[in-house]
Amino acid sequence: FFFQAEDGIRDKLVTGVQTCALPIFSRVIDAYGPFMRSGPTVVAGDFNGNAIWDKDNKKVNYSVNARRLEAECGLKSAYHAHTGEAPGAESQPTLYFQWKWEQSFHIDYCFVPDSWDVVSAEIGSFEHFTTSDHRPLAVTLTVREGAGAGSAQ
Repeated sequence: FFFQAEDGIRDKLVTGVQTCALPIFSRVIDAYGPFMRSGPTVVAGDFNGNAIWDKDNKKVNYSVNARRLEAECGLKSAYHAHTGEAPGAESQPTLYFQWKWEQSFHIDYCFVPDSWDVVSAEIGSFEHFTTSDHRPLAVTLTVREGAGAGSAQ
């Protein structure tokens, strides 16, 4: 697994990096693409990006790079797969900038293998999580037979 984590986790099954992902999203796909294609991979975290802010610059364009994850690495956004919402039209924010309800955006993502079923993708409520301006994205997955074993959460 490759896992983007704020705490820099590193062990045999999980690799973590600390980053504000959008500026280096394209380079991460370039550098870790072969690794991500080599087996079941989950890429998750704060991407500091959303389709509503996309510009022509492909290296810092969330949508271009999310499509690259799908096309080149076989990964889908668990939230979007579960809700059916289009990128940029998310009904549930993951960030309340400076803890302000009126400045809320969806910028945290969990990309999972296309072959895995997304059972649920839930975002913590504004009221219940007050130690960060981000809200947790909890994803429950079922791994289909032939794509690994068991389920993951």
